[in-house]
Amino acid sequence: MCFLSFFVANYAPPKSPDALEIYISILPSKSHQAVVHSTEDVMADRVRWVIELMQGDPSRSFTLGKMAQSVNLSAPYFCYLFKSITGVPPAKYLKSLRMQQSATLLTSTFLSVKQIVRNVGLADESHFVRDFKRMYGVTPSEYRSRVLHSSDSSGVEHKESPTNRKIGQLILLASCLYLV
Repeated sequence: MCFLSFFVANYAPPKSPDALEIYISILPSKSHQAVVHSTEDVMADRVRWVIELMQGDPSRSFTLGKMAQSVNLSAPYFCYLFKSITGVPPAKYLKSLRMQQSATLLTSTFLSVKQIVRNVGLADESHFVRDFKRMYGVTPSEYRSRVLHSSDSSGVEHKESPTNRKIGQLILLASCLYLV
């Protein structure tokens, strides 16, 4: 059992807000005085911690049960808190983060759509394409070409332009041949 799981299991405040109106925790500070937090603030902090984890690495495997357990809450209550803070359920929030990450990868790397699907933590390419189109209005390939064409029309060569793509492929090929 890791330290964080042990700490949360043994020292975290009660799961339901009506179990305790005020949660008192001792925070390390210069004066070492007790600091009073409302249960609502403590619960919001727990959800923010999970949000930071999700934003830090959206490709990780996040299940509702694991997220709730990591902050010592029941899954339904965690989902309720998460939605009250963000406006969307955890799964939808994570999907949005993954779509944003994939859009960035589409325009800044040479990766194929299939490779991007794996890099952002998804398993099914067809679901990814459907969800991407629902969010951005175009398929991932169309998105990539539109971004490339919009940057080409401005006269500025984009990192992902066809010329740079060919050069990148040649460099990759040359480095592979050099290793052999």
